[in-house]
Amino acid sequence: MAKKFPIGTWVYHPIDEFTSEEVDIWANCGLTYTMSPKISFGKNKPEELIPFLDRAEELGLKLVANYEGLGNGDYEENFRSVYNVVKGHPALAGFFVADEPSTPEAIEKYTGYMAIQKKVAPELEPYLNLMGSTHERSDLFEGMTYGEFIKEIADKTKCNSVCFDAYTQMINDVGINGFFIDVKAQVEAAEYAGVEPWLTPLCTAHFSYRQPNEYEIGWQINVAAAVGIRGLMWFRYYDRDLSVNNHGSPIDRYHNLTDHYYMMLRCQKIFGDEYGELLMKLKRKKTYRFGKQFADYEMFTDDSHDLIKIEGYLDSIVSFFEDENGTEYMAFVNASMVEPSRWKVTYDAEKCSVTELNFNGKRETPLAPCIGEWDGVYLYPGQLSIFRIDRK
Repeated sequence: MAKKFPIGTWVYHPIDEFTSEEVDIWANCGLTYTMSPKISFGKNKPEELIPFLDRAEELGLKLVANYEGLGNGDYEENFRSVYNVVKGHPALAGFFVADEPSTPEAIEKYTGYMAIQKKVAPELEPYLNLMGSTHERSDLFEGMTYGEFIKEIADKTKCNSVCFDAYTQMINDVGINGFFIDVKAQVEAAEYAGVEPWLTPLCTAHFSYRQPNEYEIGWQINVAAAVGIRGLMWFRYYDRDLSVNNHGSPIDRYHNLTDHYYMMLRCQKIFGDEYGELLMKLKRKKTYRFGKQFADYEMFTDDSHDLIKIEGYLDSIVSFFEDENGTEYMAFVNASMVEPSRWKVTYDAEKCSVTELNFNGKRETPLAPCIGEWDGVYLYPGQLSIFRIDRK
């Protein structure tokens, strides 16, 4: 089975508020790798996870066991007692560890938990979520670069991924640039450390952050994937009570699927059907921008690539990727949330061909080699399009 781009959500409901039928709601919306309902050590039995894992296996999802309370007492002993019940289940991806550690002591504690999990269950991937601004918190990695800090965590825990928050894109244009600053720092640190960078984006109105519309949902998915993110874990799919600080989730407090849910469904399924498998076969090499300054990404110029020239306008991102055979790909994203965009791509037809890819590469549309150019990369706000470059 082809590897799918991991997309999931935080789930805060206690496990006894759901049945395993809830997994259908996640799968139908295009989630592929998500949290289980919350389960408490000492209160719930690990066996309560099994119906959820069984249904996830049937539907092709992986679940992160959202276990709380394992640190009450001997962590390794507690973790082993739970793990031994669900060990080997094909739908089990890993166990939740912690959210937003903000002190050196918390980092030390939770990375220690991750190391224990990997020692006991090396086939699983512990899940820890860092604050998006962690790269600015030099007090957490004094005497090191941020990349060295992430590599130290990776080396200590033997984990293969690191996740972090990024919400400011749901405030205003200044917040959008803040998003790019955070994501660029996290992606480059993770790549330096040899682990996969994951993102917790926003699908719920939260404090000063607005509820995203359909363009903005797709924007978050597609921009993140194009700049090197390798998995998403949304905050959050469910409203639980009336709160001015958390509202407007895809599933309301009465467990109704809202219009927002169906926006998420369309964006996630379109992404998965078009590129969710293809992107998992590719490694990012370089990201450029058009239009506005996004973080410190370089502007794409005529000297940026030896074969490809691009004329574009508005706010756009283009990233170059490579597969295991060394074949090159380029991914365009319209980085505007409100305006359509267009590029003209010119290439040296004697030295390469350029092919548009859809449906994870199952449909290929060559760009006409007789003229060596195509005036037709038109994208709606937040849309992604991927092309393969075959050198001759």
